[in-house]
Amino acid sequence: GGQQRRLARAVQRLRDPRVLLLDEPTAGLDWSVRDEVLDLLGQLARDRVVLVVTHEPDLFGGRVDPRCCWRLAEGVLRPLEPAA
Repeated sequence: GGQQRRLARAVQRLRDPRVLLLDEPTAGLDWSVRDEVLDLLGQLARDRVVLVVTHEPDLFGGRVDPRCCWRLAEGVLRPLEPAA
């Protein structure tokens, strides 16, 4: 599954989209590959919009501006508060 996800991301990058919408891009990956994916997403976000849907927002802590993170709760988007 992890290799298929990596291939799917590579194919999308070939199209050079200005906006990437990724649903659970780190799901099912081991920690070393997760770090690679997170680093890649950080690089991609330098020159395009990257929207990530995840159940593991803590993975992105320290990698993204917290002002750019939201939580969808009961149909309402709210700022994501950092984990205590």
